[in-house]
Amino acid sequence: MTSPLQTVDEHAVAHARAEFLSEASVATTAVRDQILTSWRRSQLAELSVDRVDVRYAGDPDLGTPLMQCASPALQQLSSQLAASPVSIVLTDAAGTVVSRTSSDRGLLRKLDEIRLAPGFTYAEDEVGTNGIGTALVLGHPLYVLGSEHYSEGLNDLACFGAPIVHPLTEEPVGLLDLTCRNVHSDRWLPALVAQTARSISQELLTASCERELALLAHYQVACRSTNLPVLAVSTDVTMINETARLSLTPSDHEAIVALVGDRLRSGRARSATVALSGGTPAHVSITPVKDKRDQVGGYILVVHINPPTVVRRTEPHVPSTPLPGVVGSSPVWRNRVAEALSAFGSDGGLLLTGEHGIGKTHLAKALHRRLAPGRFSTLLDMRDPATVLPSHLGEPSDDGLEPSTLILAHLDEVPWNRRREVSRWLDGVRAERGLVRVAATCSSAQLPEDMSHHFGAEVRLPVLRERVSDIEELAVHLTERIPAARRLRCADETLRILARGRWPGNVAELRDCLRRAALSCDGEVIRPEHLPSQYRKVGRRLLSPLESLERDAIIDALEANDGDKVHAAAALGMSRSTIYRRIQRYGIDLFTG
Repeated sequence: MTSPLQTVDEHAVAHARAEFLSEASVATTAVRDQILTSWRRSQLAELSVDRVDVRYAGDPDLGTPLMQCASPALQQLSSQLAASPVSIVLTDAAGTVVSRTSSDRGLLRKLDEIRLAPGFTYAEDEVGTNGIGTALVLGHPLYVLGSEHYSEGLNDLACFGAPIVHPLTEEPVGLLDLTCRNVHSDRWLPALVAQTARSISQELLTASCERELALLAHYQVACRSTNLPVLAVSTDVTMINETARLSLTPSDHEAIVALVGDRLRSGRARSATVALSGGTPAHVSITPVKDKRDQVGGYILVVHINPPTVVRRTEPHVPSTPLPGVVGSSPVWRNRVAEALSAFGSDGGLLLTGEHGIGKTHLAKALHRRLAPGRFSTLLDMRDPATVLPSHLGEPSDDGLEPSTLILAHLDEVPWNRRREVSRWLDGVRAERGLVRVAATCSSAQLPEDMSHHFGAEVRLPVLRERVSDIEELAVHLTERIPAARRLRCADETLRILARGRWPGNVAELRDCLRRAALSCDGEVIRPEHLPSQYRKVGRRLLSPLESLERDAIIDALEANDGDKVHAAAALGMSRSTIYRRIQRYGIDLFTG
């Protein structure tokens, strides 16, 4: 049997890569389709081709369920590769390295040079085509050899990546990667990395079962001991009692779970107050539940509503956010905006955190317009090494100096050689709090300590998938602001399709989708056929969160297998009859054109 590695002609690929970089096209079949497509994505993202730009995302969390479940497999793999010049890399779902081991010191020095090390992110949209980020984009195992890498700094390496998929949610929770010098690549490495990733997934399933049993037991005890609304929440399941079903709307569930997640991520007290959809405040007590391994696997939430109410099953109207230009009526979004508005009005400095593309900088600008209309503001891109740090704060006026606003975008991406300079400058800014309000944005899991202590409040903004009810409102708002010679609007069917999308790139991806659709539209109405092809994949009905996860996994498998249902079913571990039933149930339709 021929090894798949033997089908890669290194010299032909190197020539094709040079041709692609000069002409954005490749007139050869030497390059695999998935690699060529990744090159195009990397080029559209304007990534560097001659150097490796890797972002530090912060110290990795070694206490996650992924790390706990992966440890035995990683130790076994390390023993198997003890005499081989191969590194073993574990990343999280975003492509940030959690751990790295190798017995080859020369290889480790090379990996240090390119920062393939714990805390650094190898996502495709930041580094370009590579065995970690591109495998995560595709959602299946992938090897990238030598010149198949987009960045020249990786061309002497071979990477073999396999996503670690949670068996219950069908979502990637991390990735296992084997990296070596290209000359040391071997045909058995793809099978080894895929097999080990599957064993980690199986361990996650075992741990999930233990967590679910522990969560169920505590949930039953809580339900027997109180008549209040009770929710049991883990990464895999959510359970609610009858009181919660009658007293809380789906939007209330969303707001409670999202706020609890924020409190737990920030390590704050095991309680929270949240405004329900009708405006009624509720106090939520949070009890962690541990499994047999002493790992926290979920939380019991008891909701104290004052006064207790029984609501209708229809969703009440929720007024829009109080900030002009900031769109969204979902309780979870409205609560975060209210928190940010309150914090920004104080003197402690505000840190807005969350994924790329969720609108952190946009919200910071809106906060300034609300609290200091007509006043001066300065927006600094902190990831740009050429950014000049202002030495004078405050805005001149007839009576002296008036407070101004500093908005520090991408504070977590400050170049390494400027970290100390920026930290000292922030010390000076902090001393002048009477003359300046400061808001900063951060996309990493954690801002470095030498910068985070300058901010008195942190508000984590929700991703778009946590505020699905806002998507149609956002789509209307964004469409109205697309520069065009005519006034554009979205057809109702288009809005329904957009509302059922996954949007991993959040609001920024939704905006880009609509702009591309506008270019294809020759009238005033954006219809489904004007949307880019990857956004036309929808089900015919609204689905539950778990159904949405299963539908998305099926769509991904169909795409990865060119629509072949038999191969897609095999990739998902389903029978052919099951995948046909699911396709019919979810109304999956892969549009073309």
